[in-house]
Amino acid sequence: MNQKEVKICGKDVTLCYCYATEIGYKAITDEDIEKFITEARTALEEKRNPDIKRTISFLLAGITAFYESTGKESPVTDTMLMTEMTPDELATAYGTLLGLRSNFYHLPAGEPTDKPSEQDGEKNV
Repeated sequence: MNQKEVKICGKDVTLCYCYATEIGYKAITDEDIEKFITEARTALEEKRNPDIKRTISFLLAGITAFYESTGKESPVTDTMLMTEMTPDELATAYGTLLGLRSNFYHLPAGEPTDKPSEQDGEKNV
């Protein structure tokens, strides 16, 4: 489990990424987390905000995974996320949880810079 504390709704909240986050997201949305991540990444590349309901569900899954695993009570609720969280808090929490996901899967921190050469794409006839 990868975890990090952020401010959400003015409170210190621990986010985590592990399999429980993925299972929790699926339970909340009935959607595979990879589908959301891919679509959210595309939205951000196009300078659009990702779907807010799915983004909050993603954060809720990361919060719930931590607090259920530790037996502690979450300092925020889903209603608080929808009504009290600021856009800056959402952006910070979203970016943090994506970073935790990258660390969990040991994903490299950027796009690959090596492009296949033209010769790599040619077939020998």
